[in-house]
Amino acid sequence: MLDVIKWLTFSWLTIMVIYSIIKLSRKSKLTINFIIIVYYIFFGLPLFWDVFIGVPNYWSQPGFYISANDFKTNIIYCIYVSLIPVFWFVTAVPKKQYIVTDIILNRNVEKLLRITLILFLFSPLILLFFAPKPEIYLNYAVSKKGFLVDESVASFHNYIAVSSVLCVIAFGGVLLITKQKFFITFLSCFPFALLAIWLNGKRFIVAQLMLIIFYVFWQKGILTRIRLVVVGLLFLVILSIYSFNYQSNVRDDYTTFETIYENYRIDYGRDGVTKTTIYFELNNKKILEYRGQSFLFDLTMYIPREIFHNKPYPYAVYFTSALLGYDKVQILGWTMTTSILEESISNLGWIGMVVGPLIISLICRVGDKYYNPFLLALTIVVGSMFLVVQLVAFAPIFYLWLIVLFLVRKNFNRNHLIA
Repeated sequence: MLDVIKWLTFSWLTIMVIYSIIKLSRKSKLTINFIIIVYYIFFGLPLFWDVFIGVPNYWSQPGFYISANDFKTNIIYCIYVSLIPVFWFVTAVPKKQYIVTDIILNRNVEKLLRITLILFLFSPLILLFFAPKPEIYLNYAVSKKGFLVDESVASFHNYIAVSSVLCVIAFGGVLLITKQKFFITFLSCFPFALLAIWLNGKRFIVAQLMLIIFYVFWQKGILTRIRLVVVGLLFLVILSIYSFNYQSNVRDDYTTFETIYENYRIDYGRDGVTKTTIYFELNNKKILEYRGQSFLFDLTMYIPREIFHNKPYPYAVYFTSALLGYDKVQILGWTMTTSILEESISNLGWIGMVVGPLIISLICRVGDKYYNPFLLALTIVVGSMFLVVQLVAFAPIFYLWLIVLFLVRKNFNRNHLIA
């Protein structure tokens, strides 16, 4: 019975994602169509794997195991993920959309923007020259391979990680503002994006780069109709092969099929964290010490703990402790990856089931109101990141989005109404 419900839910979500792909192939200007594709991968595809392969064993994650095998939790999850795309199609679409081809109308400030993008593009390479131990970056994924043993090295790597993310964003920005010799610009800037991926050493930045390239090619009219579908599937295949090699060569935790499958589901699914949160709510179990705790952290993340003594931790810290069955929060040195959807439930209770998707809706609605290619690219990245990681992991991108949004809103031309 449960497999039938999961299959029906997966089928419905497949219809929703096909609808979004069709809209994109017809040059729809709405970013929510990109977001639904990301949503489908992380929240819809796990239902397919549940039916055709089975629920993972989750030997080392008791919270995942209990919630994944709880009938009521699975029913609520299926209803919840089925309604979200419909909710987005209703709430994430602005009533009117305005063309803003240039973010800045003042030429001097526009030049400053271009210089800033170029600096962001070069920033990982520049920082590399100031690294305490630059030789460690001859190795890929230094954080996963244990090269950040020294505190100064680990602290500096945080700057490398942030700059590499900004570099990938700038790569997309440079391409978007390029009007001539597009492919020459692409080939000349692409090595900097590859360097950023190497220095960062995390898988999400590879997915981020692919998403940005996909968007830029779509925005430039290179991907239309069948090309859009073919290139999208090709990117998914490349990402899957890359992820498999990453697990095998970097994490080295592939021993049996069960281990492979379990790790894949945890890395490329947010169903586990969502079901666990729903299960905790159903059984009056706490993930946070009090409602709104991790949202408070988001608002105060840059305030030093020496000043804010009772400053909360990021949501993933609390979730991971609860997942493993600890009565009190534990700093383990690692955390499970979470999203805004279940974080909202933990912070606000059942009303969080509306607030979480609404946050995505507001991001897309506000970003889409002013049709500027650079702003739309950032909107897609920010909306997607909210679905797959917690805010602290991409805060600089979120703040960059706010800055660009402010500039666009300030300078848009109301005469260029397109919808």
